[in-house]
Amino acid sequence: MNEQSGNATATGTTGMKKFYEDYCIGDIPRNVSLLVRSLYTKVHVEYLPNNRVSVFVPVEEDVIIDKFHEEVRKLLLSIKDENSGLAEKLARHHHIKL
Repeated sequence: MNEQSGNATATGTTGMKKFYEDYCIGDIPRNVSLLVRSLYTKVHVEYLPNNRVSVFVPVEEDVIIDKFHEEVRKLLLSIKDENSGLAEKLARHHHIKL
């Protein structure tokens, strides 16, 4: 993962969308860091005044991830007709709402 810190420039966030922003002392929360590291190939971290931090991720990758989740959701809905218990467990395991 490419992680950049400091003030973002206009080119630093081109093609990126804000994934997270909050007040933080120090670095971004561990759960947010683990999530973006497990999903995205590039992450831009911007440290702002007043202990705020913003995390940006690539828009293109976010669209692909959304499409993937939608396809998995459709698959789980088709499984639900035959085995609703399994479909519900898989959906819960993958954090997908049916």
